[in-house]
This record gives sequence, structure tokens and C-alpha cells, in this order.
Amino acid sequence: MLAIILFKDRTSQITLSNVGDYIPFIHRQDLRIQEWPALPAPRIFRNEQPIFPELYPKIIYLLRDPRAVIISFYHMYRIMRDNRTMTLQSFLDQYIATDGIFRDWNAGLERWDRQVLSWTARARSDAGVLIVKYEDLVADRRRELMRLAKFVDFSYERQDLDLAVERGSFEAMRKNEEQYGAEAYRGEIGERGRFVRRGEVAGWKDELDTEISRRIETEFATAMKATGYLL
Repeated sequence: MLAIILFKDRTSQITLSNVGDYIPFIHRQDLRIQEWPALPAPRIFRNEQPIFPELYPKIIYLLRDPRAVIISFYHMYRIMRDNRTMTLQSFLDQYIATDGIFRDWNAGLERWDRQVLSWTARARSDAGVLIVKYEDLVADRRRELMRLAKFVDFSYERQDLDLAVERGSFEAMRKNEEQYGAEAYRGEIGERGRFVRRGEVAGWKDELDTEISRRIETEFATAMKATGYLL
């Protein structure tokens, strides 16, 4: 959505497959920023684990309910590694322990609760960090995009904001993936599953049994309470 606004994409050139040409993905490879000197300001990069976060002028931290995060992450693992035998319970065990498959798959990625507590604490004292909740984006894309644009400090035209809001819906993104594919799910990976899977705020309620839900809530209780996901 930010790419659509920034690049005034009124002819639908930006897709889920080529979005990396506009907002590059540099996970754990901060130095790759130098590869895109020609991107117009403000340059925006996606980095799930910045190595030098203190060097970024501004940071947008996307936050989501850990119960939904675990489910999404689990399905991504099964599709990317073509592992249909992995159970959700085993996946959760290894995620909590940051062991097993996480020794090589997304190795070094901090657990949800640890990174959330770290970034929300930083946001309280650093005006250069903005916390954005996935649930708020789903509830009101227009409001959140306007907040993001103000934070990033770039002007935009109403037409481009309208297009971003329209093309940022789950239905529009699902159609986009059907037509062009998705950046993270190329080739045979895309044939095994969807990147835009469900997109529901509370979809985890249909997929997590009571035992697993309670374990997540117990393990991540402090961070979930601090961010309003657990009363």
C-alpha cells in the first residue's frame, strides 16, 4: 500500500510479485540498502530483523496477535519446506525454544514476546519508532495509511490514497496473487499454497485448539498484556 502511494501507481504496475523493486526486502542484510541509491526519497525497506536498527532514521514496527502470528508462520513453514508432517504443537515447541527447525530456518529471529517488548519500549521514548497493529490496518486501512504517511513525512494525492486503500483489501490482494503470484512464493512454492491465506483478525480461533491457545497466552502473557492482546 505504501508503494502504491509513494510511486503513484495508477496503472497497477506494482504487484505482490514485484513489490520488492519498490520497497526492497533486506532481512538481516542491512548493508544491501546501498544497492538501491536511485529509489526516490523517502526510501522504504522491509527488514524483519535489522542488524543496525540505530542507523535507521525511522522505523515502522508491525505488530500482530501472537496466536495469529504462530498460525501464519506455521503454514508458511509447511509450504516453504514442503513439510506436511510437521504438527502445530511441534512447531510451537521449537518456536518457543528457538531450537530445532529454527536453527537454520529464520535462525536468529527473536521470539514474538521478546522483540515486541523491546520495540514497544523503544517506541515509548523514541519518536522515530511507530507501532502499527495489523488489526488496526484491517479495521481502517485509510486511517492507518494516513498515520503512516504523516510519520514517514511524505505528501500524497487523494487519488493515490484511495487506490492504496482499495488494492490493500484482502480480496484485492488475493486476486493480485492469483494473477501475478507472490514475491515470497515463487515457482513450485506458489503451487503448494497461498501467501495471502486468510487475513482474518480472529481467524486463529478456528485453527488453534484450547490447549495450544492457552500455551501461547501463558508463554507470551507479559507481552500480550502490554500490547492489549490479553486482558
